[in-house]
Amino acid sequence: MSISAKLIRNYQVEIKAGSHTFYSDEPKDLKGDDTGPTPMELFLSSLAGCKVITVQMYAQRKGWDLQGMNIQLTMEKKKASEVEGAQSAPNKPVTIIESAITFEGDLDEDQIKRMLTIADKCPVHKVVTGEVIMKKKPVPQPQSKLHLPGIVNNDA
Repeated sequence: MSISAKLIRNYQVEIKAGSHTFYSDEPKDLKGDDTGPTPMELFLSSLAGCKVITVQMYAQRKGWDLQGMNIQLTMEKKKASEVEGAQSAPNKPVTIIESAITFEGDLDEDQIKRMLTIADKCPVHKVVTGEVIMKKKPVPQPQSKLHLPGIVNNDA
């Protein structure tokens, strides 16, 4: 899987994923143009979308009457010392993502409990909670042609 992102202007970024093109930006109070969701909003959107799709696939396979699903995700940072169960150094920031999920349909308590468990098995959730190694791939940079008045550029 691969996506590409290109700076358009200011903080606006054009993102291409498969046959889709969309934009990310920063809000005006952060000197952006607010032409799209922020990168963190896109991140949470990816997680929410993945959870909903994963549960829908599971419910369809089981033949359950899932007629709708709503998810609300919130994200905040706190010092590890303020978060129960945090394993980081006390002053290190910890990111907390909280989800609230509701289901619609003729579902019993066991089905709802199972779907809540399945939501945490979506691929994006697994990436977030698993080990991630970020690598930088060396890319040759294009040579810029600097044209200054009074200086002859023989390469031009």
